[in-house]
Amino acid sequence: MGKQRSSVLHVVVGAGIIPHFHNAIQSIIRNTEDVVFAVYNSISADDAASFANFVATSEVDARVVLTTIENGGPSKTGSLYNAYNLAIDYATERDFDYLNFVQSDCQLMWWSDGVVNRLDEIFSAAEEADGPGVLCVGTTFPVFGKYVGSLLPSVSRFNANLGFYAAAGAAVGDVGVFSMSGIRASGFRFIGTEAELQNTYRRKNVPSLDVPCVAFIPWPATVRNGKVTGTVVEPLPVGTPFLRLEPGFTPDLLKNYRENGTFWMEDWIAPNGWDCLFPYWPTSIENPKWLKRRLLACREWGVKPWAKASQVFDHSAGAAPAGKSVPAGKDVALALGLGYFRRLDSFLHRMVLSFAKRARSMRVP
Repeated sequence: MGKQRSSVLHVVVGAGIIPHFHNAIQSIIRNTEDVVFAVYNSISADDAASFANFVATSEVDARVVLTTIENGGPSKTGSLYNAYNLAIDYATERDFDYLNFVQSDCQLMWWSDGVVNRLDEIFSAAEEADGPGVLCVGTTFPVFGKYVGSLLPSVSRFNANLGFYAAAGAAVGDVGVFSMSGIRASGFRFIGTEAELQNTYRRKNVPSLDVPCVAFIPWPATVRNGKVTGTVVEPLPVGTPFLRLEPGFTPDLLKNYRENGTFWMEDWIAPNGWDCLFPYWPTSIENPKWLKRRLLACREWGVKPWAKASQVFDHSAGAAPAGKSVPAGKDVALALGLGYFRRLDSFLHRMVLSFAKRARSMRVP
């Protein structure tokens, strides 16, 4: 007798920020009955000791397969890709159909058997259109604060001919559901840098779920070059989900925003027990490009540049009151200062090289 439903292995990889890692795991435990393959990358001896203490003093669900590795490799991906390849090997040995990659600065907001059935349909339709080896279906809520302006065309739109949301671009990502049959057909492994990987695997129609199910923690603390930057928020009481869905959210996979536009994270998801700037930003603020996009996003959304999520969302029943707010002023000042200093340093370096090249060309033989 065959399988009644395609099997999913959820994968969480974290480094340096234990509250994020724990929140991502718990979000999967709350929403599914599936196995979670969780890998923690220790960024220092102190971090390793803190994580060991966390494991010793926490009740880890029996469905969680927990392992640790040392953080290393490219500064941004660290050991992320090594951990993802461990998950591929684990899934291969146990005959899973799908891998749901969820980084630790994300939260699984909802899940159902309907999601798995829809994944079956999307992968089948995508392979019929583009051939075998379709790897990934996007799962994340797009962030208006990031995709505003020139990046807006890269957001997935519903393709009536294909029957799913799609956009041209990289066919792989750090977050999304991967097909094990696609991985086997293409011999796929996570290698190199993020840019190298995305340039290697590109498709005309990269599919996404009709209604996203994974959200990034906005304005997160991040790990770069083995150090935590930014402010780590942790809702109180401990164990409260970092994010909450707003009332009225209906994860209907067939009747959604096909005619009305994009399912923006800012429409449906709010911080829970903490506060942050609104619209959102989903990654590090060390590159000052976020400031320009923020000003544009605020203008288009109709809010002030200093607007916060607590001013936009109603505090519905069950929501924890807003506490610590991010990004902290000191983090913004430091990030912008360092960001513009790096840009000036890079500009001056290019100028010196240009003058040196011109001087060499002007030399008389």
